[in-house]
Amino acid sequence: MLKIVVVVGTRPQIIKTATVISRLKRMKKCNVSVVHTGQHYDYELSKVFLKEMSLPDPVINLGVRADTHTKQTAAMMLGLERVLANLSPHVVLIPGDTNSALATALTANKLRTPYAHLESGPRQFDLSNPEEANRIVVDHLCTIAFAPCPSAVRNLVREGFARRRIAFTGDTMLDCLIEHLPSSLRVDVKREFGIEPGYVFTTIHRQENTEDPARLNAIVQTLLSTKRLRFVFPVHPRTAKNLKHFGWWKSLVAARNVCLLPPVDYEHNLALLSKAVTVMTDSGGLQKEAFWLGVPCVTVFRSTPWPETLREGANVCAEPTRGLKDTLLRFCSIKFDRSRSFRVFGNGKASERVCRVLLERFSRDSPTPERRKVHGGH
Repeated sequence: MLKIVVVVGTRPQIIKTATVISRLKRMKKCNVSVVHTGQHYDYELSKVFLKEMSLPDPVINLGVRADTHTKQTAAMMLGLERVLANLSPHVVLIPGDTNSALATALTANKLRTPYAHLESGPRQFDLSNPEEANRIVVDHLCTIAFAPCPSAVRNLVREGFARRRIAFTGDTMLDCLIEHLPSSLRVDVKREFGIEPGYVFTTIHRQENTEDPARLNAIVQTLLSTKRLRFVFPVHPRTAKNLKHFGWWKSLVAARNVCLLPPVDYEHNLALLSKAVTVMTDSGGLQKEAFWLGVPCVTVFRSTPWPETLREGANVCAEPTRGLKDTLLRFCSIKFDRSRSFRVFGNGKASERVCRVLLERFSRDSPTPERRKVHGGH
């Protein structure tokens, strides 16, 4: 029996692993446990996502909340050390590039527990971006690197990865989108949210954009001054907190062309995205989802880890303080060829490939790994 532990901490990580966990749960040769670090601001909404994806409840929630990167990662490592030692998995599955991913990778490495990295290889070539540093560390310590797209494979090869460590699987987020799209397209956004289709679907959550007052103010002014466009904006808790702190929340509430929403579940998020004329976001996942659904995207950041979206003309990067409004107005009228959008990210078969590689590489009739001691050693 192959014992697999999947560690998540944010809603995007749940989306990345959902179809993989569901497939593994149906396999008689696998025993799958989900561990939640508690990293996301709203754990209750994470539980909604787990239920929406028909996933099992986590065996434990470490309850690590927002803090500095160092304190948060350290707290996760302390909790994960005991959890992984007790569960004694044959392999850990780590999705994405969050602090939860970094903490799990470092802990598994110290315990000499092999792990596979889901969504391995994307690069922005910018180490000032916290996620970029996380990606590199998690990639280079992993046993198997599951690459979601051709550029990710090229990056790993360029960094010296042996070909046998890389599995080009495609993107499991596409698998999840395909599975939930029929239900999401049945959502009537006018009835559910009181809005007509044809808006700019907006999400802003990254630390660089929400904690720098100049950048956040530039984003707010873009929304307020672009009156010919309507904006639908589900507001991340950290973004809402800083909008209120810097004094811009009331202006957005009062703006007739801005519709603020609380965070929404996955299928409603897809529904809102599919009815948009353009997306404005700093979310890596939403860039890809817009690409797959044929909605042009303006990425509010200086770079993207998904160059395939740029090459197909589906995405453009724009700094909030340098012409964001002009870029947004220009991109609202563009059309792009989405015929290759599924193919370059695996055609919705990624989870099948991930599960096959996990079974082939780690099911060797070996005994359960002995539990590692959690005290220090030499």
